[in-house]
Amino acid sequence: MQTTSAGAVKKIMILTLFGLMLSTAAWDVWAVQIRGAQSCKTWNDDKANPAAKAENEAWLLGYLSGLASSKNKDFLRDTDSSSFFLWIDNYCQTNPAKDIDDAADQLAKELTKQKRL
Repeated sequence: MQTTSAGAVKKIMILTLFGLMLSTAAWDVWAVQIRGAQSCKTWNDDKANPAAKAENEAWLLGYLSGLASSKNKDFLRDTDSSSFFLWIDNYCQTNPAKDIDDAADQLAKELTKQKRL
């Protein structure tokens, strides 16, 4: 019967825990959920309903603000909200199968580039 030293067992346990931590960290990156995002088709359709339009626009501003904060880049500076809505309108007319968060991500990239942030 072969015996394993306490040091070897400890090393195996540490490596196992480290591996689990790495796999959990990688899983967390992919576990992000975007809550409340509508499709671009819904964005387009909701423009005729003032309440739904206001809800979508409020969601968009919150999403963009959170994105700017998380990236620590004030790409919203010196741009009015109506410009964001117009940009999203144009994006969603061209890409009705996409979601509003996809449009907002593209808008954020474009503003970041324009403002050299």
